[in-house]
Amino acid sequence: MERMKTCVVSFFSRILPQNSLTRRWFRNAFCLIVLFLLVLQVLFTGMLRYYYYESVENALESRAALYRRTMEQSEIDCVFYRQR
Repeated sequence: MERMKTCVVSFFSRILPQNSLTRRWFRNAFCLIVLFLLVLQVLFTGMLRYYYYESVENALESRAALYRRTMEQSEIDCVFYRQR
């Protein structure tokens, strides 16, 4: 991580003059953009996770309801055939 940081710093020090207004403005703007992208990534990941968890939960609930109805119907059929 430290190596990447020094690589990025050396790259920008070659492009922008040392301690200039342009360099400070670029650094601040770059930090804001990175922060904004991180927030977007967290939000997108949360939304995607919520979507898939809801989908799986709904599928499991519908399958459980189907099994419950099947069992109830088989109990009714069993009682009906015993009374005959």
